[in-house]
Amino acid sequence: MILTRGLEKGNLDAGPGNLNFGYLRHLKAWWRLNLVDPPDIGWPQNGYDMTGVNLTVADILAGMRDGDPTLHFTAASTQYLRRTEADWRIGDSVGVLTALVRVDSLGGVPQVIFSSCDHGSVNNMFLWMVLGGGQLSVGTGVAGATNGATGSTVLVVGQCYHVVLMSDGSIWRMFVNGQEETLTPTGAGNNGVWFADLINRDSFTIGVRRYSAINWYFNGSILDPRYYSWAAGEVGLTARDIALDYELSRHWEI
Repeated sequence: MILTRGLEKGNLDAGPGNLNFGYLRHLKAWWRLNLVDPPDIGWPQNGYDMTGVNLTVADILAGMRDGDPTLHFTAASTQYLRRTEADWRIGDSVGVLTALVRVDSLGGVPQVIFSSCDHGSVNNMFLWMVLGGGQLSVGTGVAGATNGATGSTVLVVGQCYHVVLMSDGSIWRMFVNGQEETLTPTGAGNNGVWFADLINRDSFTIGVRRYSAINWYFNGSILDPRYYSWAAGEVGLTARDIALDYELSRHWEI
């Protein structure tokens, strides 16, 4: 786990007295790998396991880093993870998605990190992805109305990045390696659409867009994907929490 490994490796600039891991109480899903075939991915305690599609144990072992399995996707092999569940996390109006990512190629179509969509149409969908130009981007469709935002950092092929997408229910924010992105609105703008706003979704996926078609496969590695959420009125994750999470992972290579 990044948290314990980060402490072991001494990846922190702050002194021990300044550490506060209270944000982990908001952790709702943490996808790790169990070495069964086909791979079963999840945190058993929360019931959000996912199934690997066209992924085998050999693919996971090939991506092993410091004893932790890495999700290594090859777009040409149409590999991804899926959880078939209607309206996944429909009660959440705020939340955070995080992961360590490395793209093996850029250009052409976007590469999806997370998605949750209506399989029968393009009317209701949630996508967090890397665009062909290398920027992170979020895009949503609610009853056919599209909103989105694109980040400012251009990811470099072969480099590892700690990436974060956050919504407070009103706007999205993104972070790359602990630093907040300057976002450019797309479609009807940056409105922070989150899972509570999106009905009729059929699944939650990592590494692909799955709606009326299955495409936009991720080509590269994803490690330690996590999801956080909290109730209205609670203090959620802050920029300081995200910076700390990055510090715990910044010497990790995938």
